[in-house]
Amino acid sequence: MRTTIIRFLTLVAFASSAAVAGMLEIGTVQLRATAPGMGMTGGYVTITNNGESDERLVAVSAGFAKRVELHEMIHDNGVMKMRERDGGIEIPAGETVMLKPGGLHIMFMGLGETMVPGEMREITLEFASGLKATVPAMVIQMRILPAISTSIHTTRLLNGGFRLAAGQNIPASIPAAIPMASSSTSAG
Repeated sequence: MRTTIIRFLTLVAFASSAAVAGMLEIGTVQLRATAPGMGMTGGYVTITNNGESDERLVAVSAGFAKRVELHEMIHDNGVMKMRERDGGIEIPAGETVMLKPGGLHIMFMGLGETMVPGEMREITLEFASGLKATVPAMVIQMRILPAISTSIHTTRLLNGGFRLAAGQNIPASIPAAIPMASSSTSAG
């Protein structure tokens, strides 16, 4: 029964998020599943601007997160870093912008609950033109991509987790996918 409901909601999500007000098409929003206790996750979506004027994604909100930011990944002296994107994300007329792991993406912080694969959530995308689009978001299980994991300097922590260059911890269940940059066991 639960599987049937999830499949039905998935179909509704795909059907309802394909076209949104005016000339913007918003693909299915994907949220990265989390382990219990994780306080943040990433969100990914494709937005196509079929209009004749540029648009800009300026904010995202979600009831399941205390704070939501638009982020980008940049290379700085051979280190991949994540930072908030000032001014939002431009969606030029006639073009498609992909928010994806390792590039532009949405960060959901201050999660009050675990994001379980197969669950559906709801987020609101806000654009510079004043358009607000509330769309479904599907929680999916993702693996760390090689392009991301090989660029991250990691240090093994005493609690079994890892510390990323940006100072964020990831759960001990993920380390097998991340090559060690050093054999340090320092907690600092």
